[in-house]
Amino acid sequence: MASLHAPAYTQGETMLRSISLTIAIAVTLMVSTVYMVESTKYSLPFKTYYSSLTPDAREEVECLAENIYFESAMEPTEGKLAVAFVTMNRLKSGKFADSICGVVKQKIQNVCQFSWWCEDKPKAIATSKVLTNGDNKLYNAIRDIAMFVYINYERVSDPSNGAMFYHADYVNPRWPNMIRTNVIGRYIFYNRKSYEKGELTVPVCITLMVLALIACVSYYNISDRKLMSQNIDSAIAKGIDPLSVRCSYASERDVICVAFAASAQSHNVAAQAKK
Repeated sequence: MASLHAPAYTQGETMLRSISLTIAIAVTLMVSTVYMVESTKYSLPFKTYYSSLTPDAREEVECLAENIYFESAMEPTEGKLAVAFVTMNRLKSGKFADSICGVVKQKIQNVCQFSWWCEDKPKAIATSKVLTNGDNKLYNAIRDIAMFVYINYERVSDPSNGAMFYHADYVNPRWPNMIRTNVIGRYIFYNRKSYEKGELTVPVCITLMVLALIACVSYYNISDRKLMSQNIDSAIAKGIDPLSVRCSYASERDVICVAFAASAQSHNVAAQAKK
C-alpha cells in the first residue's frame, strides 16, 4: 500500500514561509489597530479651545457657563452637566427661545425661567463680564464644562435624562403633569408627561387601546345584529318562529329567551311523550 508523506521543505523555504506568516499577522494587527483607533476617534467627544470658537459661539458658551455657574456652582460635576443639558434640551425642544442666551434669559408670564437672571447681583455680574475677563478658577472650569456640552450635545449621554425642568430638594413647587427623570446632588430633574421624542405616554396608550377595543366590540355587535336581522327575515319567509332565531344571538340573561327556551323544552318533552 502506498504511504503518504509530508512534503519536505528546504531550510530557505521554511524561513520564507515563517517570514510570510509573520508579515500576514503583522498586517492584520496593523489594520485592526488602525480601525479601532479611527472608530474610537469618531466616537469620542470633540475637544477644542475657547479661543478657537467664533464670536457667536463664544457668546453662547458664556451664557451657558453663567447659567451653570449661578445655578449649580456648588453642585458636583454631574449636576453641573445636568443643568447644562437642561438648558440645551430647552433649546433643542423648540418650545423655548431659539438661542442659549435666549433660553437662559427667557421670561414666561414675566417669570424668569432661571431665577438668577431676575436677581440684581448675579445679573450685574453676568452683564459686566467680570467672570469672563477675570481669573476665576471655578468659573473657568465651569466654562470648560459649558464648551464641552455645547460642542458635544449629541455625542455624549445626558445625566438629566432629557429633563427640561429642575428644582432644589428643599423646595416643593408642586408642578402638575411632571415626571421625575433623575436626582443629582441637591437637584431633582423633571420632564412633562407628554409626547417626548416621538413617544406616547402610558395614559395616552391605554386610552387609545380602550378606544380601539370599544370600536372592535361595537363593530362585531353591529355585525351580529345585522346578521340576526337577516336570519329573522329568512325565518319568517320560511314559516319558522322568529323568536328562536333571535334567541340564538341572545345572552343567557335575556328573560324572554330564557322563557322561550323553557317553553321549547316543555314542548319537546310533550312531543316525545306522545310518541
